[in-house]
Amino acid sequence: MERRLLIIDDSLEFLKSLTNLLELYHYKVKTTTCGQEGIKLLSSHNFDLVLCDFHAPNVGGIELLERVKLTLNPDIPIILMARHISVDRTLNSIRLGAADLIRKPIDDFQIIKAISRQLDKKKVNPYQLQISSFLVGTHYSFEFTAHDFVSTNIVDFLTNHLSNIKNITPAIVNELSLCVEELISNAFIHGTFGLGSAYKELSNDQYNRFITQLLGRPSISEKKVFINITYRKSTSILTISVTDQGSGFNYKNIKIDETNLFRGIGLISVLCDKVAYSNGGRTVRIEKILERKPKPASVSSQG
Repeated sequence: MERRLLIIDDSLEFLKSLTNLLELYHYKVKTTTCGQEGIKLLSSHNFDLVLCDFHAPNVGGIELLERVKLTLNPDIPIILMARHISVDRTLNSIRLGAADLIRKPIDDFQIIKAISRQLDKKKVNPYQLQISSFLVGTHYSFEFTAHDFVSTNIVDFLTNHLSNIKNITPAIVNELSLCVEELISNAFIHGTFGLGSAYKELSNDQYNRFITQLLGRPSISEKKVFINITYRKSTSILTISVTDQGSGFNYKNIKIDETNLFRGIGLISVLCDKVAYSNGGRTVRIEKILERKPKPASVSSQG
């Protein structure tokens, strides 16, 4: 079935370039240079996904999220694009329901991957949601092979398990989904496959062929990634750890600033309450507080 995408950006050249790319992957694309026009199109047409520049004219990314998610279609994935974005705006966008954040200039591989992941998402089984009313604590342990990474939507599989947890809101599920995607991708691409940043220069087809070749090597195909998810209602803290069998990395030199909030550790550090490393960088552990208790009111004394 043909998937319909709406792109909102003020650059005609960018719209033409991105449309040409997406049509190669058999997406049906509609474009506009005006955010207000984008709202009108969304109210009169059925789209499967929206790509919007954060600073789109008339109606920018934040306002678009608010209006679409609250009044038009709360389920449609909206991916925001920007050259620069602050920490506060990153958090606000994700909490309003942004499905992903893509940094400009657009990387072909990254945008195709982001769109495919959103369109392939499965709806949560309603029966699973009922479990949350009884759950007071849980611990999941998973292990995935390199073949699983290629053939299975691991992120959606794990996100569905997270959705069962009591007191977890859709906004937090969205934040954790982005974090899990980054952790899983880094563990397999850098840890299991041993790829540096050079893979980003490959087209989507070149990347897939290269990964297929690597899977033919037992030294790679036999490696696993281990994931542990722990939650206790008494503390309202959710912990996720991801461990790969790669060579690790020097996490002590990581610097977080506004240039790397779109992906990787930068995004994870913004969305989580704690990020820790161990095992030579092969294990990354994140913590997220699901329910913050209000601070007790101060009591003033009168003399």
